[in-house]
Amino acid sequence: MQEVIRACSPEEFPMVATFLEMKEQEAFNSPAFVARHLLGYAFDPEMRPDDTLVRVPAEQET
Repeated sequence: MQEVIRACSPEEFPMVATFLEMKEQEAFNSPAFVARHLLGYAFDPEMRPDDTLVRVPAEQET
């Protein structure tokens, strides 16, 4: 996904320069780090932040 974002023009994605700079500075989290946190949020109530809301859309409209 990040490669797609960084390939966008500023007209397509106005924040592309920010993402290019973050890549250059190696400022992104690793996939393993993100996975550990997502699993923790999902399965460990102690890790779950109180202020996070994830809304999943309906699979089919009724």
